[in-house]
Amino acid sequence: MKHDLLHQQAIREITERLISTGSMDGTLENCPGMKERVARLIALLRSAMYPHIFGASSRRGSVASAIAVSYNLQSAAEILEQILTTLQPERTEDETDTVILRFLEQIPEIKACLETDIQAAYDGDPAAMSRDEIMLAYPAFEAISIYRIAHRLYKMGIPMLPRMMTEYAHQLTGIDIHPGATIGNYFFIDHGTGVVIGETTTIGEHVKLYQGVTLGAKSFELDENGNPVKGIKRHPDIGNHVIVYAGATIRRHDPHRRQLRDRRQRVAHAFHRGRAHRSRRRGARDEDHLTCVLCRDPLRRLPFERAAARRIARIVRLRRTMRTFSGREAFRRTRRRRSFAPAGANSARLL
Repeated sequence: MKHDLLHQQAIREITERLISTGSMDGTLENCPGMKERVARLIALLRSAMYPHIFGASSRRGSVASAIAVSYNLQSAAEILEQILTTLQPERTEDETDTVILRFLEQIPEIKACLETDIQAAYDGDPAAMSRDEIMLAYPAFEAISIYRIAHRLYKMGIPMLPRMMTEYAHQLTGIDIHPGATIGNYFFIDHGTGVVIGETTTIGEHVKLYQGVTLGAKSFELDENGNPVKGIKRHPDIGNHVIVYAGATIRRHDPHRRQLRDRRQRVAHAFHRGRAHRSRRRGARDEDHLTCVLCRDPLRRLPFERAAARRIARIVRLRRTMRTFSGREAFRRTRRRRSFAPAGANSARLL
């Protein structure tokens, strides 16, 4: 009894400390259980698109499939209504119904896009024996199918839900695809573990990624307070018919580095304007000059750059000389040089 009283007192103290630390209310109402509802929504939508793979009923036939698809869509609409009411309480009931209908009308388009992804996986992986194997066993299809759904919701301006869906796929597969990324048809990720695709990434059609690929941002533009600027292009663009192999990291060009390069070019141009005419009067050789990036006039090199340029020029001249002779003439000239060598030189070389 004494221990129970001590435990209750300790629990009351811990409760008061938790309530006094931070906010316990949050900005959303009816938020508990949100992750479970999101996972249920994903399962229902995938079951509606592929009832013979992800559905709960084992009945076959067109009539049974139609009934299963209709039931899954109706259940998904109800759960989506609950989620949207929680995330956007300012919307009216009619506005919420309109958003749900707009999204459900895009489900056939999402399935048509997934069909191209399944075909890309079947064509791109010699280990794939069937389309059903790709849908059931491949983590890439798990992540891509959830991304295709989340991307449509993202384009409709629905907050938080698309990101929760893709992060759910991230937990399951280790593939992190932001719902804001734009990915074309016939997309395939082989193996998939560790793939990261950023928000503003654009990927064309017939693209294949291997494990460990990162399509990320090299740096972020900052505002006057030093915080990253949101809503701007930060990630790279990938064209059509591209293969990115394992462990590759592709990042968008750094705008700050470009500004620094332009500043260095202006400094080099100013240096050239003041000093290049003096090097011309001194009669320096051509390989002692750089080319100004602004006016294409020669720039003077530093001493260590002059030495390196002379060595390169000497090698280039030697190669040009060797190209003028045929292989037989070059061999004959080499034998002639060896014949004029001292007598002990050849014996020493043999030893």
